[in-house]
Amino acid sequence: MTAYAICVDADSVPGWHINPEYTGSTSDAVQRETVGCGDPNRQRVVGTGARIDISPSLPGGGRAADGAGLGNGRHRQGTVARGRRRLPGPHRLAVYAICMDTPQGYEVKGTASPEQHSESRKIAVVSCPYQQVLGAGGAISMNAPGNVSLQAIIPIRDRAYVSAAENTPTRQNWDYILARTICVDLP
Repeated sequence: MTAYAICVDADSVPGWHINPEYTGSTSDAVQRETVGCGDPNRQRVVGTGARIDISPSLPGGGRAADGAGLGNGRHRQGTVARGRRRLPGPHRLAVYAICMDTPQGYEVKGTASPEQHSESRKIAVVSCPYQQVLGAGGAISMNAPGNVSLQAIIPIRDRAYVSAAENTPTRQNWDYILARTICVDLP
């Protein structure tokens, strides 16, 4: 997985804070968690994060899962962050919403990948014409098998690229991936 960050001085961002949400330990095959900002009438999610921790009862437990299927997206109105995981065995999921007061021109845009079958790699690109990207996210479809994971979420000036791939080959149709971006007016 490749990750990129858009950085600003936290003191210059009104209302900036991180809201975490943690699940208890579970062995459920698919797990989801949602977290939002404290005041959805005044604030929006501008970034997201998620983490899977393997249960300490497993060999190598208590560490982040390597190669786990983790989907991380953003609600279209920018009010919540969602995490989803696919990993057998005991684990827990943490989802983070990075919040701030709603910036000028705030809009969440999204698009699906043109690849929608059993391709080994999928790419989705979403644009912010006449605006700039403030944050980006991506997600794998709900019917993707556990051997599929996000590979990169790349925000670049006025667009975001999201890619996902099969970690091991499968003939199963894993549908599409989503790219989301937060567009804001240029300063």
